Amino acid sequence: MGDRIKSTGREYGRDNCRPLIGELLMTHHRLWNILAGIAAITTLSIPCASALQPASKNSQIKGYEIKNINLETAKTPRENKSLRGPKEGNPTFDDWVVIDVEFDLEETPKKADEEWLDEITVRIHVLTPKPTNIMLDKDRLLPEEPFVYTIEQKYGPVKKGRGLATVAFISPNITERYIGQGADSKLQQQGNIAVEILVRGQVACDAELNIRKGDEDWFTRGGKTGYLLPIGKTPWAMSYWTRYLPPLERRE
Repeated sequence: MGDRIKSTGREYGRDNCRPLIGELLMTHHRLWNILAGIAAITTLSIPCASALQPASKNSQIKGYEIKNINLETAKTPRENKSLRGPKEGNPTFDDWVVIDVEFDLEETPKKADEEWLDEITVRIHVLTPKPTNIMLDKDRLLPEEPFVYTIEQKYGPVKKGRGLATVAFISPNITERYIGQGADSKLQQQGNIAVEILVRGQVACDAELNIRKGDEDWFTRGGKTGYLLPIGKTPWAMSYWTRYLPPLERRE
């Protein structure tokens, strides 16, 4: 070919290659913008309903307070779904329950020499509505008692301040089996959510979405683990850095 390039029936000399290279660069640039746009959609924060004020709050340190407990259901992002769709026989229920918690960790007055906390622990507890007619197997129904689910997440180091946030999820299969359609409304009206924030192993503040008379300490006993998921085990894993505290990774 010498110094000429053949491509799809056309010939390009060295001078004529420059426009072709320019076109390729422009195409690459457009493709990059499209991919960046898809990434932005994938990493958007989970949509949350209007903030719900806890009915009960307790604080052991002035300025440490759980402000809002937000409840929402969300669908699996399209980018995270199988291109082939669900396999035959697989459930198509696709409601994730998102529990978004906003809190402040800021002493009043501020302590200039204590700007950071090495570690905090956040416990989120969910009390499900009473189950009805859910079969454990062909002969046994679930007991007509609500379930308590608990997740404990550690973060650190954490810079003290206002508007900090954490999140936990209930997967669609757990939601469908034990809560059902309209899970966010059911949890708000028939269930309950409690949050505890621990500093140096002690509860610094806690809050409860609803007040359960006669069973005020339901969440202090803890609940079943593994039913509530951290964001890192959901399709929104890349949303860590847009809103939520990053988890504490233990290093030996």
